[in-house]
Amino acid sequence: MNRITVFVAAIFSLASITANAGTQQPREEIARWGQISAAAWPLAQANAELCGETTGPALGFAQVGSLDNRPMIFGIGEGSPAATAGLQDFDELVAFNGKALKTRKIEQVTERYDEVLADQAKIGQPLQVTYLRDGAEATVEVTPVSACQFTVVYVPKPIPTTTQGTALLLGNAIDNYADSASEIRTYISRYLARIILDHQGQNQKQGRKFNLLSGAAGFLTGHQAPVSGNALARFRNGEAQDLEQDYLSVYLLARAGDDVSSVDAFWTEVWGQMTGNRFIGRALGQSQGSPERLQELTAARDEVLAKVQAGQELLPEGRRAGEG
Repeated sequence: MNRITVFVAAIFSLASITANAGTQQPREEIARWGQISAAAWPLAQANAELCGETTGPALGFAQVGSLDNRPMIFGIGEGSPAATAGLQDFDELVAFNGKALKTRKIEQVTERYDEVLADQAKIGQPLQVTYLRDGAEATVEVTPVSACQFTVVYVPKPIPTTTQGTALLLGNAIDNYADSASEIRTYISRYLARIILDHQGQNQKQGRKFNLLSGAAGFLTGHQAPVSGNALARFRNGEAQDLEQDYLSVYLLARAGDDVSSVDAFWTEVWGQMTGNRFIGRALGQSQGSPERLQELTAARDEVLAKVQAGQELLPEGRRAGEG
């Protein structure tokens, strides 16, 4: 699974939680991160069919490093394999099938966890999970299920929501819009759609063409373009990519069991709280609303609700508002 640097940094934000954290009250921001991670689980499990190569065996929680350099779990998803097996937030993982998870350095915990999980976990086959809780060691069977492999990182700072690879980085803007689990999933669903669609290759390809042209022009004129090709391609393709992500996000949400009848109202409220010029916002990497996006969300909502009413499978068809 791809990771971003901030995820390693986020591990250290939990350093004040001890290995015996199950008996302590976690800091407010840690509790919020756990709430967001738990709410994201239904999206990951319900949409495995759509996640393609970014799918694998999952247990249904987030994990970070403990002070003893072991994976410590939190944000256990409701109905997940971990919840069914009785695991709890802040249990410290010791081993999978007897294979130790402890590392020499805390920054290596996630890498070790991923390595052992990939080696030992098989979808539908019980996995022996040994853990520590309140200083006592125990082992339970947890049966992995297929789920989208994406990581949610919450940082309580005013930073833009962004994705890189299979990681989703959330700033504290989500706190203004999403309190309940369903609201959190509505907010996250659009960024999971971005991860699934992954426009990076398309933007990079177009960006390379621009860089070649601007490089040639700079050689002839002595003036270099002030913007990179990738940045220009992201800006140029942004409107179309926004519509693709909005459309798919409604399906992701409905497949997770949420009512999508108010999804357009949710995003209208989010966009209504954004300030500034939408084009400047896009240049800064912020996704702001437009009449076209509201139209796309409404069309996708109606399409999904019609399929639910008819008892049809919720598979996205790629339709655009006003087309077909």
